[in-house]
Amino acid sequence: MLFDKKNIPPEKLIALKFTDAETFRRAARIAVEHDIPVDTPGSYTLIIRKSDKRLFKGFPFEDHTVADPEKVPPEELHRLRKQRFHAE
Repeated sequence: MLFDKKNIPPEKLIALKFTDAETFRRAARIAVEHDIPVDTPGSYTLIIRKSDKRLFKGFPFEDHTVADPEKVPPEELHRLRKQRFHAE
């Protein structure tokens, strides 16, 4: 189930970046089975509520905070967008 990140404060979200496609698929399956709202921005990443992180305890992943775009300086947003554009 996909959700709209705008309705949930960024401090309550976490991005889990999984190590490979198979692990990501298994994690996505767990999210569906437990009816967890997620967002999938790509690169083997699921954005979930922090309270749901416990369900993925046995999976290898890196966790990253989710930034509120309104609180990130414009120069930093520009740098990140430029970096992402050149990475693709």
